[in-house]
Amino acid sequence: MDQLSKMIDAARMYYEYDYSQQEIAKRLEMSRPTVSRILKKAKQEGIVEVTIHDPSEQIEQQTHALKKTYGLKEVIIVHSDEEETTLKEKLGEAAASFLDHHIDHHDTLAASWGTTLYETAKRVQPKTMPNVEIVQLNGGASHSGNQTYATEIIHLLGHAFQTYNWLLPLPAIVDHVSVKNAIEKDRHIQHILQKGKMADKAIFSVGAPTVDSVLMQTDYFTEDELDKLDKNAAGEICSRFFDDKGNICHQELNERTIGIELEELKKKEASILVAGGQSKHRAVRGALQGGYANVLITDQKTASWLLQP
Repeated sequence: MDQLSKMIDAARMYYEYDYSQQEIAKRLEMSRPTVSRILKKAKQEGIVEVTIHDPSEQIEQQTHALKKTYGLKEVIIVHSDEEETTLKEKLGEAAASFLDHHIDHHDTLAASWGTTLYETAKRVQPKTMPNVEIVQLNGGASHSGNQTYATEIIHLLGHAFQTYNWLLPLPAIVDHVSVKNAIEKDRHIQHILQKGKMADKAIFSVGAPTVDSVLMQTDYFTEDELDKLDKNAAGEICSRFFDDKGNICHQELNERTIGIELEELKKKEASILVAGGQSKHRAVRGALQGGYANVLITDQKTASWLLQP
């Protein structure tokens, strides 16, 4: 075997097959120092090129680009994961850390529901902030085969900050506008809705209008409504559906929805969107196009997709 062939074989075994230098020396019948020398020479002669991909550098570039593209105050990007459950845990950890560092005394924090926010609420570090208030942003899913964690999230956040919380024990969507109007005339409900509207900070995720989503599995929609949402909706926030540009895409349904209006999210000091994964791509982009968030917590792959022309 000539010297070049030995160099290539040694390089393949070391860089492609993860053999140790001692194992290569034994197979090629040479000393370990000789293996070390020919591996070094392989790099010097361009036979081997080592490229280091620094994910932190890519994330920094994506962070800057997302802020500029969508006019965001803050962007936090976590490493992508193939497992949806693991990704939600990572997003929850990042969102909890953001809350740990950004909730101030006398803040009112409003929150929606869902599994991503549940992972967030579980991870918020306990601290005594009795003047903070926690309020539920929107009604829940009164009929669903999946857990929404609506009350659990509010209780967990209230427990973490050792403070008061305000629940909105109502369905997200009712059958008639007149029913909604009657409910919202109740002074207790008015009080909670007003707290959500005036909250300094809001944290929420987005839902995708797919058949397996929690909201779409409820009994809130007629067949015609489901068909219209399937054709036009990119996603939903607080059970309010929007298209790819972020515009409300079913006004009549929107008028029967109980909870914060999406326009109110634009007025928050911090409007925090926590979402990622391929199934949420369109929903996240629509939410950002609509200007409903000024803080984004997402994953690398979603960030890359959002920056595509």
